[in-house]
Amino acid sequence: MKMMLQGRLSKKIVLIFMLISGTFSLLTTSFSLYQDYKNRVTALEDKVKNMVEDYELPLGVAIHKSQTLIVTLILENFGSVSDAYIAQVKDKDGRNIMTMPNLNNEFGISNISMTDYFRYSKQIDFGHTKYKTNDELIVIEGIVGSVEVIVSTKFIKSEVLSTLKTTLLTNFLKAILVTFIFLIVIEKTLLARLKKISLWLEDFSHNQNIELLKPRETARSDEVDDIIV
Repeated sequence: MKMMLQGRLSKKIVLIFMLISGTFSLLTTSFSLYQDYKNRVTALEDKVKNMVEDYELPLGVAIHKSQTLIVTLILENFGSVSDAYIAQVKDKDGRNIMTMPNLNNEFGISNISMTDYFRYSKQIDFGHTKYKTNDELIVIEGIVGSVEVIVSTKFIKSEVLSTLKTTLLTNFLKAILVTFIFLIVIEKTLLARLKKISLWLEDFSHNQNIELLKPRETARSDEVDDIIV
């Protein structure tokens, strides 16, 4: 191990391996966290869309019957998908019936940004449908209104970034460990033997009568053994 830190070649090898390991660790960690962020945002978007689909008929009936309390109770359910959201329901003429904000201090929606928020809107169109609720048959025709949900994704970004430092440090330490193990192997299989040849050549330049350098006693010789032969 000591030999790896001596001489220009050894230091260059250590530096190159450290740079490669660090760069590889940074790239793989960043890519992994980016994929995690994308997957979580996609899952959030799918959940919002599914909730809108599930509540479409009850919302349509509540709009049709002017049941503001029912609309409010339905919109409150979107609080389960994000710490910050705005859910708005309008009638068929575009008049606002109810806007349900859930804005906390950290992720409050002030300036809408396409990178931090997901927006989904849908018209509630019954066509010509007979809707039965509580043994009451209701005939609803055409478009009765619309629902729009804006959900913050800032909390996902915050959670992913909070793990960035820990993940980078862990992966970098793993890369360093693997690098040093690899360098130890190089030292044992190459550097130590080259150093031995170098020292022998230095002694031979001063005294040609010294004992000849012999290759290793092994059934599988390599390129370094061929140098000695």
